[in-house]
Amino acid sequence: MRYSLIHSDRECLPLATSDAILMKQIIHFLFFSVSILLSNISIAQKANPVEWIVAGNLPGKNAGLAGAFVGVSDQYLWIGGGANFPDHLPWEGGIKQYHNLVYFFKRDAHDERKFIAMPKTTLLPASLAYGISVQTGNATICIGGENEKGHTAGVYRISVNQKDTSLVMEQLPDLPVALSNASGAYYDGRLFIAGGETDKGTCHYFFVMDTRDKDPKWKELSSLPMPVSHSVLVAQSNGKRTSLYLIGGRTKTNSGISHFYDNVYEYDLQHDRWKERHKMPFALSAHTSVPVNNNRILVAGGDKGETFRKVEQMLVAIKAEKDSVKKEQLVQSKNKLLRNHPGFNRNSLVYNAVSDQWETLAPMPIEARVTTTAVIWGEDIVIPSGEIRAGVRTPQLLSGRWIMK
Repeated sequence: MRYSLIHSDRECLPLATSDAILMKQIIHFLFFSVSILLSNISIAQKANPVEWIVAGNLPGKNAGLAGAFVGVSDQYLWIGGGANFPDHLPWEGGIKQYHNLVYFFKRDAHDERKFIAMPKTTLLPASLAYGISVQTGNATICIGGENEKGHTAGVYRISVNQKDTSLVMEQLPDLPVALSNASGAYYDGRLFIAGGETDKGTCHYFFVMDTRDKDPKWKELSSLPMPVSHSVLVAQSNGKRTSLYLIGGRTKTNSGISHFYDNVYEYDLQHDRWKERHKMPFALSAHTSVPVNNNRILVAGGDKGETFRKVEQMLVAIKAEKDSVKKEQLVQSKNKLLRNHPGFNRNSLVYNAVSDQWETLAPMPIEARVTTTAVIWGEDIVIPSGEIRAGVRTPQLLSGRWIMK
């Protein structure tokens, strides 16, 4: 038998044994190296370019609002309208209530990242929710929405009187069709409205109005590539020109089960045409979005649709079931699913309009929201209130700051 001298506290070992020890050392080294590499990857994934905090709360005992109008005007942030279930959740017999109260917020003098609710409130012209809020400089244009009576087509440009915090409202031409849960964007004086829900279902309308005209009118543009509601429409530069980006959303099919989109479409403002871009990493609806950092778009929150579609499937089964005992069992299963709702998507996404690529960020440290509108207020991305689980609203106002260059 051949022997090999290997430095050891023990006596010389046979070659086969020394080979085994050497192999173990190599494996341990490789394992350690891979562990360090994975650790670094994990750390990189946890890095988040947005620093989120809870900046404030709706005042009083307000349980939160979904689908409220949101605007900023100089030193004030305002939140108006919206809907909630103040008494009982919907599967407990609760009835959705629509609101017209408007809350005002200003920054805390001691901590500018905190928002203080002001004692004064005012009212919108009507109780409304699920309309569109589009920021246009110091004013906000509020479009459509719904209440107990159905969908509306009204359009108002709203700003805040800086002296007494009253709302200054200017009525603009009504939409060509009453709708809710649409998406909107503003660019170069033009207001764009995409999709939404009408009395007939999800639509693929795409409208524009030039707000600079003395007699502004709505014009219909090339239809959306698909009927969609609960989407977002964002103006951003792709490095060559500014385009509009229609991201995600959903539509209810004839089966009663909704289809959730991971699609992204770019609208060419010069040639009135749509072009499909790189899909999102996963489908989303009822998310929020803002343009950030030159050529990027941040998408936060949203519903991936897993629980939503399961509930819809159960509703279809309940409607079809003739046996009263089985029907009640299905109802109880559906209610249990809703009571144990896992919440919504915490992994924000960033789209690079130049490279046409998506990046998935680490989970938000705070519960994600749906059916609300994100706005830019100074350096802050504000996501006010919204829904955090099925039927459950939150009074919190989130504030995020983009901390990467």
